[in-house]
Amino acid sequence: MPSREFHELVVHARANPIDPQISLTELRQGFDAMGLSFTPPEDASFEEVSASGVRAEWVRVPESMESAVLLYLHGGGYTMGSTKAYRGFVARLAREGQTRALSIDYRLAPEHPYPATIDDIVKSYKWLLAQHVDPARFELSLRGTRQAADLRRQLCWNYERKASRCRQRRSACRLQQTLLKPASPSLQRQRTTYS
Repeated sequence: MPSREFHELVVHARANPIDPQISLTELRQGFDAMGLSFTPPEDASFEEVSASGVRAEWVRVPESMESAVLLYLHGGGYTMGSTKAYRGFVARLAREGQTRALSIDYRLAPEHPYPATIDDIVKSYKWLLAQHVDPARFELSLRGTRQAADLRRQLCWNYERKASRCRQRRSACRLQQTLLKPASPSLQRQRTTYS
């Protein structure tokens, strides 16, 4: 059963429909402004990086352990969202998980049609592994909102196809994804280990 807050949000959305004349640029600005209203903790640090040509940023808090990595994929329905808009949220996830986080600023549609976004996620993941992150020694956690759930499933599928390479290296590759707002309770947590 939906929460009272969810019901209030639905009532508000129905009473205030989006103006069909609003541009995608204006929608993106509004979406990012909403995310930026959640300010990051003062002790969080943000380091912009290029993950094989994909814009990304490392998010760290004092509690971050280098042995744990969270790969964060923002929501926005493939058309909106950014690493900057999610800084406050990702920093809090990093603190709760005592991990460092790599937040990906994947390319957005419609300027970059399918499969550009998925290509960016796969490239970022491969870059992450190339950064001396041994898959046998760390836990990679994929997190994001429901809008990014398909991206995580695509990455897991791509990763599974390449699992034989992992077996050949005789390393245990662990890939865990957590859907913060899953479409189905059965998708709440998926953990896959290859060895």
